[in-house]
Order: sequence, then C-alpha cells, then structure tokens
Amino acid sequence: MAGSDTHARPEEKVVAVSDKIKGPQGVIKVPYRILMGPGPSNANPRILSAQTLPLLGHLHPPFLAIMDEIKAGLQYAFQTESKYTLLISGTGHAGMELCLANMLEPGQKVVIGNNGIWGERCADMAKRYDADVVELKCAPGKSLSFEEVKQAVEEHKPALLFLCQVGLLLWVDGTWGPTVSTLGLVADDIQLCPQHANERIRAAVGFYLYGFHHSQCPAQGLPRDLLLKICAEMM
Repeated sequence: MAGSDTHARPEEKVVAVSDKIKGPQGVIKVPYRILMGPGPSNANPRILSAQTLPLLGHLHPPFLAIMDEIKAGLQYAFQTESKYTLLISGTGHAGMELCLANMLEPGQKVVIGNNGIWGERCADMAKRYDADVVELKCAPGKSLSFEEVKQAVEEHKPALLFLCQVGLLLWVDGTWGPTVSTLGLVADDIQLCPQHANERIRAAVGFYLYGFHHSQCPAQGLPRDLLLKICAEMM
C-alpha cells in the first residue's frame, strides 16, 4: 500500500504497484512468414545469428573495428571511396530526413518527384526544413517523364533533385529500386543514395545505408553538416 515502505524518506510519496495493470503473461510469439512485399523482407540467417552475439559498448575498441568493417563493406557495395559512406541506425523515414537535414539550407530550392507516399513525405519534410519545394506530381505508382524532370531542373535550377526509383545533387531513393550491387555511385553518376538495409541486402530491420559521393562536395564543406561533420571527425 502507498506509504507503507519504511525505507522511504519523509518527503517521498511511495505508490504501490497495482495488480489491476497486468504485465506480459508470457514470451513473445512471432509466427513465421515469407515476406513478399516491398519491405521488410526476410533477414538472412547469418544476420539473425549475428544478432545473438554479445553486446558491446559503443566506445569499445572491438565495436569501432566492426564499424570500420561495415563501412568498408558499404564502400564496396556502393563502389565508392567516399568517407561519407555510413550505416545509420534508424528507419527508412529517418534516412530520408537525414539526407534533407544535411544537404539543404533554408530557402534552397528542391525539386521532388511526387508520385506516391515517399514523394509526399519527402516534400513535407523539406517544407519543415524551410526549403523552397517544387513538386512534380503525377498519379501514385506512375512515372514522371524525362522531359518533365528535365524541364523542372532547367527552370528551377534546384540544389537537390529527389526521385523515388530512378552543378546539382541527384538523390536516388533506392529502397525499393534496384539491388545495391547495381548502384555504383561513381559509375552511375549518383551523388546521394540512401537505401534500407533490410530491403536491399536482407540485413536486420532498423538500419539505413547512406552513400554520398564526396567529389561533388563543395569546397566550403557539406551544406548542412549537423551529422556528417560529426561522423567525418570520428573517421
């Protein structure tokens, strides 16, 4: 009962645990499913096995060595030597916001192909970062023509172009597009390419692959280096 704990200090109010609020009555049961949608997908058994390994502190030397190994693997997958090749712990939505937060200054113009939920979300987030957003809209699931994109870029001269699937940065959201092995940042002239780790390489859910081709970086540094500057200093 409340106030019955003799170890409480006089000024403390002790509240008893109520039996009316029930906690979990057993272990979580997860049924097996073959996941055939755009994501998530079934994780590779090696990934699931790795998740049973002991935990490490984020400043332990072995942890940092693992991060270096992951970075090297991502540089191979993206076929780039850019130091801005990162693994982000976050959802696909978080990965999109990371790109906007670090690549746009308030008032800069961005052209966004809005042909579905991700175009809508990208436009909404860009507006929240005070960007000057130009939306190219078409029916959900349809594609914008090359002429439409070319005209918008020539007319508005944006700092960033966002297209979901396919002097400015080309941001390709590859989450549901081609596999990682086909997205060489240098070979395909793509400067900014985020991808969801689970949906592209069957890794664990909750991680995002981020590739930035550093040869396109202006001399004064990244436009918005809130996160990337910190990461670069750690590298």
